[in-house]
Amino acid sequence: LYTQVPQSLSIYLGGRYDQRVAERFPALNVGVMFRQWRFLVAAEGYLKRELEFKSTQYSFNVQLGVLVIPKWLMLAADVGMFRAHDFELPTGISAEFKDELKRLNDEFQFRAAAHLFVYRNVGVFSVLYRDRFVENYSFSGADRKERELRFAAQYRF
Repeated sequence: LYTQVPQSLSIYLGGRYDQRVAERFPALNVGVMFRQWRFLVAAEGYLKRELEFKSTQYSFNVQLGVLVIPKWLMLAADVGMFRAHDFELPTGISAEFKDELKRLNDEFQFRAAAHLFVYRNVGVFSVLYRDRFVENYSFSGADRKERELRFAAQYRF
């Protein structure tokens, strides 16, 4: 958001079926975005069912934004997660592919940001805080917690 906006509501629904060398899956995604005055609320979700491995994976993200000072300052935050149920490995699968499957980890993330518009809506200075938790990270089996504070300046043309 850069300026105040009239009320709008967007809803989308999508789906697909994909077949690859070692997997088949249907997937579904849905999203909603609502904007009014100085506020933005967006939510999206994804669902995937692995047919070969009998596993379900899903994720979601919810974003909130408020334009505190039009053409000057926007605050935003979002929260999201990804979950993957255990896989049932079929017989005859290669060891290399088994290792790839082990890399799917459950994740949870929260972010908050302040965006300062220094030149119209194309020159932006941002401060972002990110808090991320990854369960059973990589092959170590230990959980991983990350925190990050980032400063970024951008100019779009």
